[in-house]
Amino acid sequence: MREIPQVAIDQAEALETPVLRAYDDKHPEKILQPGDAVEGTLTAGAGHTGPDVHIGMTVTPALIAAWLLSDLAIAARRLEAKIGADVVACLTENQYAALLLFVLNLGTGRPDEPEWTIWKELRAKHFDQIPAQMIRFVNWKGQKSEGLVRRRTAEIALWSKDEPGSAPSDPPSSVTRSTPTPPTPANPTPPSRSKAIIAGVAGAVTAGPPMVNQATQAIQPYADHSEWMRHVLGGLAVVGGTLAILGLVFMWLNLRRAQH
Repeated sequence: MREIPQVAIDQAEALETPVLRAYDDKHPEKILQPGDAVEGTLTAGAGHTGPDVHIGMTVTPALIAAWLLSDLAIAARRLEAKIGADVVACLTENQYAALLLFVLNLGTGRPDEPEWTIWKELRAKHFDQIPAQMIRFVNWKGQKSEGLVRRRTAEIALWSKDEPGSAPSDPPSSVTRSTPTPPTPANPTPPSRSKAIIAGVAGAVTAGPPMVNQATQAIQPYADHSEWMRHVLGGLAVVGGTLAILGLVFMWLNLRRAQH
């Protein structure tokens, strides 16, 4: 597993408010006594939970630091299991740290729910799309949480710091108002996929007119004696004409593709 970046530890310590006691996260201000019922999750330190947290325990800064490192290691294992070691190896130190903080705060999603798009984008190495995916995770109990907005903003800022392909420029508004500042484009369809689609559809369209002709020849003897059969022939004529036009369109697309 990749080593936990120090910047992830530092930013986690800055984002999490340490508490030197065990507390009920549903009633964090309440001082728990042995035997008290816990309505939420028993928590201590910098958001640490687990069987090693119990009411009345002594929580020290050293213990909080050890817990935080352990929790980040768990987040690292979850992240690697979700996107693969090969993708993790491609990340910059800051990108990796940002994702560890993201997983530390949110996890990686429930197994009984649809997979989050952010993991699909990461596995595809569409790294430009990750900030836009991160900022989606700001809702809690049906509302936008200002605290989650702050967390996602910090993670996005860390992800984008010294990012490959970016420049350390800070143009003033007088410049950006008068020059193009386009948004990050959506992922284009991979060329191999678009070519395969065109070729497949073109093949289907090309095969269509002969089939229509065969059907027309089979029905023709009955058309003189049946109004319904005449309507069928009319419909087949329309279909055949449409397929012929589509065939010409896809021939043109294939020629364009060959030229490029």
